[in-house]
Amino acid sequence: MATVYLARQSDLDRLVALKELSALRQSDPAFTRRFLRESRLAGSLSHPNVVTVHDYFENDGTPYIAMEYVDGGSLRPHIGHLALTQVAGVLEGILAGLDHAEQRSIVHRDVKPENVMLTSDGRVKIADFGIAKATRTAQQTSVLTGAGMTVGTPNYMAPEQAMGQTLGPFTDLYSVGVMAFELFVGHVPFHDTEEPMAVLMRQVSDPIPPARSVNPEVDPEISAWIERLLAKEPADRVQSASEAWEDLEEIVIAL
Repeated sequence: MATVYLARQSDLDRLVALKELSALRQSDPAFTRRFLRESRLAGSLSHPNVVTVHDYFENDGTPYIAMEYVDGGSLRPHIGHLALTQVAGVLEGILAGLDHAEQRSIVHRDVKPENVMLTSDGRVKIADFGIAKATRTAQQTSVLTGAGMTVGTPNYMAPEQAMGQTLGPFTDLYSVGVMAFELFVGHVPFHDTEEPMAVLMRQVSDPIPPARSVNPEVDPEISAWIERLLAKEPADRVQSASEAWEDLEEIVIAL
């Protein structure tokens, strides 16, 4: 969907990550303008666990996002190689960033290891809020992503998102549940299915096995915590990022 370049912002003499969203290039300039308006709305977040966005602009119909350069890379290479305390730290940072977004009625829609960045000193930062949906303000001003357009990654996508239904903080928490499953088990729930549409269908209809049934070494309380995030019905999930962290923190402290 995008190409990311390491660039230098000459006026401030600093390195930035410059994301070229070539896949969003459209013949209709109004599409780019709508995307940039929505992105700026969502990119107003300022939090230690959120990658700072410096600017949005377009060139020849292609949108670009200039953002904070995080030198540690993404979480992806570290999947399966983290101790319990490290996993807890990663999830704490993710949930703190999502809680900040939740307070501003913003849903990320694409939480996954590639969008979780690590600093050189081990801090966690969520990237790509630029394609997020500012739920309340966007609905009030009709600044919406084009009808029928699904944004996200099938392996981490909540059932309601796959079906184009109403999204909320609970949508991102499902994605966190998939990431937690992956962190403790070593792979996503539907890793044996490659076709994206088939994965989406399984997200909607197929039950996800408890993490402990896949990896018996997973603590029962942690496995149950993950299950609460992966409920198919949004109303059955933990409803806020702060609540999710409070529950996990108690479990980790006890362990």
